[in-house]
Amino acid sequence: MKKYKLIAVLAASMAFTTGCYDLDVFPEDQLNSTTFFQTQAHADQAMMGVYSLMTDEDVFGRQFGFDCLGGVGSGYDPASYATIARGTYTSSEGFVTNKFQKLYEGISRANIVLQNVDKCDMTEELKERYKAEAKFMRALYYFTLMDFWGGVPIYDETTIVEDEFMSMLKPKSDIETVRQFILTDLEEGIKKLPVEWDSTNKGRATSGAALALKGKVLLYAEEYDEAKKCFRELIGETENSQYAGVYKLYEEGENPYSDLFKPGGDESSEMIFAIQNIGGIGQDFGMPTTFYMGTRAAFGSCWNNVMASVNLVDSYEWKDGSPFSWTEAKASYGWNGYPTYNDAVENTETKKKEYPMREEVFYSKLTEDNKSVKEYTTHRAELLSMYENRDPRMASTVILPYTQFKGWVSNKAKDTEFVMTKEVGICNETNGFIRVNGNYEYYPFRTYSEAYPFTFRQLIRV
Repeated sequence: MKKYKLIAVLAASMAFTTGCYDLDVFPEDQLNSTTFFQTQAHADQAMMGVYSLMTDEDVFGRQFGFDCLGGVGSGYDPASYATIARGTYTSSEGFVTNKFQKLYEGISRANIVLQNVDKCDMTEELKERYKAEAKFMRALYYFTLMDFWGGVPIYDETTIVEDEFMSMLKPKSDIETVRQFILTDLEEGIKKLPVEWDSTNKGRATSGAALALKGKVLLYAEEYDEAKKCFRELIGETENSQYAGVYKLYEEGENPYSDLFKPGGDESSEMIFAIQNIGGIGQDFGMPTTFYMGTRAAFGSCWNNVMASVNLVDSYEWKDGSPFSWTEAKASYGWNGYPTYNDAVENTETKKKEYPMREEVFYSKLTEDNKSVKEYTTHRAELLSMYENRDPRMASTVILPYTQFKGWVSNKAKDTEFVMTKEVGICNETNGFIRVNGNYEYYPFRTYSEAYPFTFRQLIRV
């Protein structure tokens, strides 16, 4: 009997408490979907969430790895998309499914801004600017999806993910429908985004970025005349263009091309829309470019998964603009051996490949403890002379044999040299040498471009 009385009392207590208290409350010390989107600061935080997906490895973070799918780069491990290069990948592999998923996540974040920014305490003009910014980012993510998959399903701001998550099964739209959706978003950006932001908002999307992306979309669609109109307006060649003088080649410092890849270059007049990063030793706030493309002399823990191919380096011309050839170089410097760096012969005794050009011209010898150079190649000075007489951008782009690299080893600055030896695996950054992981005889990159999606330099080449 006492048991039933207790249950009755508890039931009555619940009835009274539900009448006196509102149980549908939200934590006052935490943000949530109901208490968020009230101020401009909230709108900024949400917009930065849209931008942040760009640095994800499966979005643009490992974009440099695609160099290995052509003649520019060579590499190993997933960062170089090695299975694609070999033709052994499947559509179920992580870098395929993850890219698709992460790009749609970026689209979803842009849609959330579009759905909620009107709730924020901001001027109508500012709300329209933020909507145009979100549409630019949505267009960028959809353009990337279209570039890889063609037609894809379109989900705009009318889709409420938390309500429709289990029923989001739209069929893919044809590629032309996707393209027109992108162009419509970009028109909003061109009309309503500023030409420039203030210094504290450097890197946010501008009307120029929207116009450049529109031109790129049209270029990829082979609508060349329309694309040209966009690009001509952007470089100030059309009447009443508001972009005259805004974008131009970076010409500051003694070596503008090299300085472009240093801190500050991503904010220069050459950059139309560049991913902004904060980085440094022990800080991973940005893209993993240096980690995957640098050697262990870069900051002590790099993998050089992506390296410059021999074909890329050989494509740099002589200073006078004439094509480089090993045959001409041999004639100029009196080298013997085979025509190119990569030519090999098989040793009849060991049945292994040997490279006569490397043997004669490139290899040096280290001391027995491998801590210093015992005997440089007799052609070291000639090699350096050959590099000096080439397009100067080559030496700024790759680390060439017997050139110096200002590195970071054991948590302090260290000058290193790229020395090549026949014995593999004996060069170490601790002893002041460039170590190439895997003992690959390729050229490590000296500069790591993090400026994707597009720059003025790219634009004027089309």
